[in-house]
Amino acid sequence: MVKLNLDFRIKVTTEYLSGIGSTSLAKKYRISEEGTILLWASRFQKYGMDGLKLKHRKNVSTIHAKEPLVELRLIG
Repeated sequence: MVKLNLDFRIKVTTEYLSGIGSTSLAKKYRISEEGTILLWASRFQKYGMDGLKLKHRKNVSTIHAKEPLVELRLIG
């Protein structure tokens, strides 16, 4: 999935909140899922600009975190 920058999200969200439909905006800006626009609008209304910022969700697991699970799997 392509990450869309903050300025673009603000532009699309502002247009949506001004009354332009999500389907029209999705077609206009070639956004594959109109639900993306609805999500941005919802996050903007709830959290303001912070809701539109990218969130990096890097799941970091170390061998130490996985070790008890592996042991449990081998024993069980």
